[in-house]
Amino acid sequence: MLKSGRCTVNWQALTCIIPSIQQEVLLTTHDKGFSSFLRKRYGHIHETGGLPMIHRGSPSLALAASGLALVALSMSLSPAAIASEQRAQAPATFPSVQMEGFKLQRKDFRFGEFTGWLKRDGTWHIEGPVRHNGLLCGTYEVGVRFGVGERECTNVQWISEVAYVTSTEQCNNAERPHSGTEIDESLAGQFDAINCAERVIRCSGTCK
Repeated sequence: MLKSGRCTVNWQALTCIIPSIQQEVLLTTHDKGFSSFLRKRYGHIHETGGLPMIHRGSPSLALAASGLALVALSMSLSPAAIASEQRAQAPATFPSVQMEGFKLQRKDFRFGEFTGWLKRDGTWHIEGPVRHNGLLCGTYEVGVRFGVGERECTNVQWISEVAYVTSTEQCNNAERPHSGTEIDESLAGQFDAINCAERVIRCSGTCK
């Protein structure tokens, strides 16, 4: 978090630092080498209370102010711009039918508000709501992978990579339904062994 003599810079206080920079660029440092650099770079500098200050008349003041504003903006946004993931695992549910000639054709999975299924031919589906927090936008993707594990999806050996089947940009605290279907023929031969799935929600942009 960056502090000026008048306000603390973060995303919410960005409206405070920019007008302050436009009025005067106050660099809160006691490094004389840095002050010397500024003196050579911008010329019109004097010391005020032990701090270097650039005069409003400096021809490069606008450029310096813009640069510092961009730095402040970058610092406020950088943590949110990192991609994030939400993961949830669920065991397969299916009817326990013992009948000669009966062959199970589908396994269902429930991840909270999300539901999904896998068919014997390798076709799978996932759907559910994704909530975005904040005004700035983030892009959300929903994917699934399948595996073989012990009871309640412990010690799972994943037999497929996460495949993403949705991609939606969301802003302004919006909640959007996500739904997608994929065919992975490599799962067909392992259908009977598969007993666990993992749902992944991936966000890039402004994610909270």
